[in-house]
This record gives sequence, C-alpha cells and structure tokens, in this order.
Amino acid sequence: MYLGVPLFHLLNLVAPALGVALLLVLFTSLGLMGRRWRGFQGWLARVAWLTLTGSLCLLACLWWLGRDGAMMSYGLLVLTAAFTQAVCLRMWRP
Repeated sequence: MYLGVPLFHLLNLVAPALGVALLLVLFTSLGLMGRRWRGFQGWLARVAWLTLTGSLCLLACLWWLGRDGAMMSYGLLVLTAAFTQAVCLRMWRP
C-alpha cells in the first residue's frame, strides 16, 4: 500500500488548523487581539497547542458529520482556537 495518499489527506485535514494557529499567534504577537504576547519563548509551543486542539476538533467533526469541509466544523475550529488562545494568554487575569 502506498502511504503517500493517506498522508496527503491527513495533511489536508490538519492544514486549516495550522493556518488558524499561525494567524492567531501572529496577531497576538503584534498586539492586534487585545492583549499582547511578548517574546519568542513558547511561540512554537503555542502554535503546536492550537494546531493540536484544532485538529482534534476537525477530527471530531469528521467523525460526527461523516464528511470533511462542513462550515459547522470550521466554525467550531475557530471557537476552539479562540478558547485555547484565551487559556494560553490567561485572559481571566486582569
């Protein structure tokens, strides 16, 4: 069995989560999202956490809906990424 095709499909499933994660971390480091995050330490870890939670969200929507690419799954991806970003920035603190 050729492993390139399933790996290509898996990467296409994870790509939206990675894109949202990169945009959120970039906007936060520029100070465009309300609270500014400073420093390079933890940048890659934050992208990894956002990508992981977003990918799990997309996999759950794929399992629930039976197909990929539904707008509901992308909306849930954005909400999951926003919640994870709020936890990473500790938004409950003043």
